[in-house]
Amino acid sequence: MKCRLCNCLIVENDSIQLDVPAGTQLFSDDAQTALTLKARLQILECPHCSLIQLKGDPVVYENISSSSSFVSPLLTEHRLDQLRELFTYHQSVNSGGRMLEIGCGDGCLLESAQNLFQDVVGIEPTSRNAALANSKGLNVHKMLMLSDAVVPGEKFDFFSSFHVLEHVTDICSVLQGIYNSLKDDGVGIIEVPSIEAAFEKKRFGDFMPDHLNYFTEHNLRLALEWNGFSVIKIYRDWGGEHLVAYARKQTKSSSLAYIADRKKMLERLIFLVNTKELPFVIWGVSHYILPYIGVLSGINNLTAIDVSSEKVGKYIPSTNIRVQQIDFLDETYSCLVVVAAPRFQNEILLLLNQKYKQVKEELELSDLLGFHIFSCSK
Repeated sequence: MKCRLCNCLIVENDSIQLDVPAGTQLFSDDAQTALTLKARLQILECPHCSLIQLKGDPVVYENISSSSSFVSPLLTEHRLDQLRELFTYHQSVNSGGRMLEIGCGDGCLLESAQNLFQDVVGIEPTSRNAALANSKGLNVHKMLMLSDAVVPGEKFDFFSSFHVLEHVTDICSVLQGIYNSLKDDGVGIIEVPSIEAAFEKKRFGDFMPDHLNYFTEHNLRLALEWNGFSVIKIYRDWGGEHLVAYARKQTKSSSLAYIADRKKMLERLIFLVNTKELPFVIWGVSHYILPYIGVLSGINNLTAIDVSSEKVGKYIPSTNIRVQQIDFLDETYSCLVVVAAPRFQNEILLLLNQKYKQVKEELELSDLLGFHIFSCSK
């Protein structure tokens, strides 16, 4: 089978089998019926991401509510405290905001959380629980959270998912659906059972047909980071039985936004360089500078120099600029020099100080280009 997290192939021959009841909520009024409710678990571990998981399909309790919080006021209050903590991690919303609960069951927690948020919305895959939640006046949609899911209304500031990921067949699709439902600065909490508690206490009763996936801190973090979230913190609580992660949506384009800004800054650079009316010398025709060449050709007095015999005397790709030897500087009284080979910056700067009496960095120009630029004069 394929891993439900990383899609790696898992060899089924390495599985462990357990004979267990067919489901944790399948209690029967009839003894003979109860005797038939048996299942054999096939437990596997992914060799790539180490997620422990069961082979098989999920157990769906269409007519049974399996939520534990409705019978535990203490657990409900603990969950509300966890939701309150979300406000400390949001960059712009410190109270109110919209919150989405994934797998809200009959809405017991959602109902209690109404006073914390401006708006609370739930999604729930089972008809009975969704109907029960709506009968309480809650805004709950009967649907699955998958990558293509569209939750009606505006996107959300916050999300919560308590004991859902252990039940799903496609972990990444669920997390991508959550990601797509959030505003760019959205934060949330995910809680799952901690399989590490079972290891520590040498239990095997934690394995059941109801739970397809068994998370450690390591692979819960992997799951979040692989699907666009940064982990604010991850820890175990509730006597070590629960694994909790607070996570923030990472804007996919944020790390590349500087490219568009840099192109605008280059226009300013060209203007300033041309007003100085000095030779503009690129020292080091490396891959670092080549993407800039097309734009920098707008500089009136542009020269490129290098020490490589493979480059000197030849033309830079996509230009008519011919690479000169560094001896070009011997006949140049004053100029602006770009150190375009970052790995050899110290060596180049040493040679510049040998050739020129004054070598001073032009900080504004350096900032505009992203390479160190020095004004040099003899």
